[in-house]
Amino acid sequence: MAPSDKSPSKTPASDTFWKKAVEATQAGDHKSAVTWFRKCVEEAPSYPLAALNLGILLTHEKNFSEAISYLEKAVQLKPDLNSVTALANALLKSGNLDGAVSYLKNIIKSIPGHVPTLLQLGEIKEQAGDRKSAREFYRQATKSDDNNLSAATKYAIASWDDDPAETAAVLDHHLE
Repeated sequence: MAPSDKSPSKTPASDTFWKKAVEATQAGDHKSAVTWFRKCVEEAPSYPLAALNLGILLTHEKNFSEAISYLEKAVQLKPDLNSVTALANALLKSGNLDGAVSYLKNIIKSIPGHVPTLLQLGEIKEQAGDRKSAREFYRQATKSDDNNLSAATKYAIASWDDDPAETAAVLDHHLE
């Protein structure tokens, strides 16, 4: 769940709804949390964290169409890493790979070298059978964080068919 903030778009009522939604979420009562976040969004439609958290919970509940709608609203209100990543993940889980990749690539444009996003893009491309693109995303992740063993391992494995020497070099470097 994304944290609260001091948003000017909040009202006393939306604060109350927010607190009840957080309590329900922490108690594991997602159905009640969804209800309270809905009330929070209705009361404060310009409150991005309410839309974001509602979208995240709806994604968890596999209500992708509605989740995507709220997450798009959250991105429109506050296009930050959390909201864009949540929208990309909802699109991915709904089967919209192209939409997810588009948003993830936008993250890379805004935050070049963001390793978690590069790895996610690599995994998506690998699952889609595009080893060449997967390898490039893994290479960028390894270049961005030379100490990330997961990125290096994924890059080495993706490189094996095209460039076994590169695989050996990456593994040698990380196993020293």
